[in-house]
Amino acid sequence: MRRLGFLFLLLSTPALADSITIGTFTYLGTNAQGLSTYQAVFNSGLTAEPLFFPVVLLGSQFGAQSLGPFDSSNTITLGPGPGIFNCPCSFVSFEPVLSQSSPTFTFLLANGQPFNALSASTSTILPLTGETLVQPGQSVPITLTAVPEPSTALLMGIGLTIFIVIVRWKPRTSTPGASSAFAKR
Repeated sequence: MRRLGFLFLLLSTPALADSITIGTFTYLGTNAQGLSTYQAVFNSGLTAEPLFFPVVLLGSQFGAQSLGPFDSSNTITLGPGPGIFNCPCSFVSFEPVLSQSSPTFTFLLANGQPFNALSASTSTILPLTGETLVQPGQSVPITLTAVPEPSTALLMGIGLTIFIVIVRWKPRTSTPGASSAFAKR
């Protein structure tokens, strides 16, 4: 029984971690005038058609800026210029939004398979180990996370329930000579 619960849990877990990397977000640096530049390069051939982002959020400790629209067929270069915050920064985040009206968004991959993703996915550049600020040239992958199917969530729930029941279940031990709990008073 314990193996059955573990098997359900093991089989349903990989489906929760599905994601695809659609590109790379890079902090290019700050020029002599103190103006910063950021770039998002998207992988080609991953989706059947370019993804459209009505909004892209660029964030740091200074706040978030809404930019766009953009699509994944082009490299997005943000800055230098008005409306783009300038580093030094303790972090820089890039959040492409696929839909402003729904928490999920479905599109076709290049192989024809549908991919149901969360509408927004944040990629954050953090300082390198030992540094306090983001350094020019640092980058992070831009990933979209899949929304688990209801059957996957059901399998995981069943597996967790069985696992918890088995872990908490203790076999009853009987006392010699006692026929019930009320026999000894």
